[in-house]
Amino acid sequence: MRQAVPTTTKGEPARSSRLSRLAEEVGWGLRQEEPDSAEPDCLRDAANTFVYRPPGDLKPKAPATQLARSSHSFCRVFTGAFLKAPAGVFRLREKQDSEGLAGVSVVMGRLLVAAVLAAPVDTRYFAQVAAHLLAADRQLYGGAHLPALRTAFVQAGILSQDEAASLSVKSMAPYAKAIAKEIGKARPSGLGADLPTVTLASDPYGLTQELSVPSAVEAARFDVAGWDPLSGAAWGAGDPEHEAATFVSDLFALGHVVVPESCPTTAATTCEATGSTHEIVAGDAGSLTLNRLFFD
Repeated sequence: MRQAVPTTTKGEPARSSRLSRLAEEVGWGLRQEEPDSAEPDCLRDAANTFVYRPPGDLKPKAPATQLARSSHSFCRVFTGAFLKAPAGVFRLREKQDSEGLAGVSVVMGRLLVAAVLAAPVDTRYFAQVAAHLLAADRQLYGGAHLPALRTAFVQAGILSQDEAASLSVKSMAPYAKAIAKEIGKARPSGLGADLPTVTLASDPYGLTQELSVPSAVEAARFDVAGWDPLSGAAWGAGDPEHEAATFVSDLFALGHVVVPESCPTTAATTCEATGSTHEIVAGDAGSLTLNRLFFD
């Protein structure tokens, strides 16, 4: 694969190739049932031109040619940026060949893992991960790859030009020690178990009691957010409670929530378990909590 990519992309790994096209066979299978559910030659192609938009402004689901807020669709914004980033780093290598691409993969793997472990979970999570990825490069590689990384995340609308420029080696220095402590520190076990919660009203979901759900309310280390590369407008931070409510509404609308028969509900609430990723759990005092079973 490493030998083929530099040749087939003419030294530009950000172009569509066997590296960027994910799950060709799965994409073919899905197109047999829903022709517009996957891209023409794969499930998803990391070589794309999607740019960040606030998830709440997007449809819950959309054809593969459009960006939607469902995780499988929306992830393409970050995936696209993450393909452009190593392509930029690859151009900095002395040897742009198979060995050079292998070296880039090690660099980008270390940076991504460090960024995900250190980034707080708030409503601007893509931007937080991107900023921490730049900070990790400063910590692990002395900022050697900052220009290439900034360019990739700015083009995808994950960081604005001003924000990316402000994330310099000097500005990130005060955070270096704190981020270094986070690198390698795993989060507690349990999917979302360590996140703060918000309480949502019960009526929209056909429940009779308020619902407690994990939310993206951790304190941000960097004041960064997505932007629109065409207009230059910054999106800013979303309201954690509104973001959580939108996410839960989509889960119920798609039939992804198991509601136990013992849970008091209205007639509008489904109790089907097929395809469910979450469940409602009743506490001792009758409180209701949303618990993730697995990822879709």
